[in-house]
Amino acid sequence: MVGAGVIGLTTAVVLAERGYPVELVSAGRGRATASHAAAALIGPAVPLFGEQMLAWAETGIREFSKLARDGGRGVRLQDGRLVTATTDETPEWAYRIPGYGPCSPEERAGFPVAFWAELPIVDMLPYLDYLEQRLRLAGGTVTERTVTDLRDGWPPETVVVNSAGAAAGKFAADDQLTPVYGLSVIVPNPGLDTFFYEAAASEWVSWFCHGDRLSLGGDALLQPPADPEAAAAEIIARCAAVEPRLQGLEPLEIRVGARPMRETARLEWDAASPAPLLHHYGHGSVGVTTSWGAAFDAADLIEEELPGR
Repeated sequence: MVGAGVIGLTTAVVLAERGYPVELVSAGRGRATASHAAAALIGPAVPLFGEQMLAWAETGIREFSKLARDGGRGVRLQDGRLVTATTDETPEWAYRIPGYGPCSPEERAGFPVAFWAELPIVDMLPYLDYLEQRLRLAGGTVTERTVTDLRDGWPPETVVVNSAGAAAGKFAADDQLTPVYGLSVIVPNPGLDTFFYEAAASEWVSWFCHGDRLSLGGDALLQPPADPEAAAAEIIARCAAVEPRLQGLEPLEIRVGARPMRETARLEWDAASPAPLLHHYGHGSVGVTTSWGAAFDAADLIEEELPGR
């Protein structure tokens, strides 16, 4: 398994728990992955992502809700508002979201569409640690090294899974994969206990509560931010325009990650590879949400390739 982000780690866990010997290889883990910067609201993937992503998102809501009920894994259920200014009509799928309820005029914060939901929120660093521990408990191993060739260092019969996130395209000659950069700004929590998320294309307002800290967002940039401090200040200002209690907060940490954006996520065997090579990347801004559903499907493909395990 090449890649220690949330897609690679989750798939490694599923495979190890099904009895396969799994080695996860990555140049970095935890804070060194793009996944550590994810805002990680677990919600429905909107229809533009396609039916496969919608199904994976539904699995994600179910699996993360189970983890939240078990507690202690960086996952918790949280009430919050989902809002948008891109339409005047509440989408049909919204009514199926757990905890759905319309916002009052005051709660809308000026947005034409706004409603309440109860969804899982993931604190990414402890969650990535949890996944790695779960992988090791299932018998998997983790190796830190830079991979330059997907067939380098493994026997020819080894199944290699390319889950290298925004770097996966270089292993697959895939020009459809584009890194899109985003920031999560970690600030002290002034007393908020519900999340807020605006659906928008390139700049939005969001915050998620993690005890005494908040994670604020967000943006989608085609290049790494030239001045992360200035970009973080803009995010804080946008959030404070909606929630005055956020005015004047200073960042505790600025996290930057590259989302692996692709028109559709790629989960398929490489027909040109002389040995088993599964490409498993391109989940974009919904990588955490879709991680369990995508991992189950990836493991199913590998079981079909290796019958009798």
